[in-house]
Amino acid sequence: MLYQWLLRQKKLLATGSLKESRKAELDKLLLKIDEIRRNYPQKPNVGGRKRKKTTGDDIESSSLSKSKHNHVKQDDLWNQKWQAYKDFMVKNKRRPSKHRAEDLVLFDWFKHSKKLLKRGLMKAERIAKFKQLLSKANNLPRFNLFNYVDTSLKS
Repeated sequence: MLYQWLLRQKKLLATGSLKESRKAELDKLLLKIDEIRRNYPQKPNVGGRKRKKTTGDDIESSSLSKSKHNHVKQDDLWNQKWQAYKDFMVKNKRRPSKHRAEDLVLFDWFKHSKKLLKRGLMKAERIAKFKQLLSKANNLPRFNLFNYVDTSLKS
């Protein structure tokens, strides 16, 4: 309730609808609130991620090395998924299915990669490899993995 009153007073101050006598008192109150906020001890970060205070130099050097490392890591992960998808098709003679939990990771990766290719967002070095995988996947026969049961009553 106090918070709502304070917001209302700030709004009146901003629009110029606040009386002069109240303006001075509100300014004093806002300064006091600001001072309390600055001097209030922060809560310990319980269970959360601990953040290191960095300087400008740290940010520049760490972001360059980090992005280079992540770039290599992402390429390795993509190549691992590509190989896993290829191995899956050779072993099972089918594509991964969205209806099987064990296939879902590969299915999602393939679907996402197809979207990237279609939108022109895939990296150039990945396009040829993915198109090769796509052509192999298109050549595989499609199977209906569900066994339907005839529920109609036959006499």
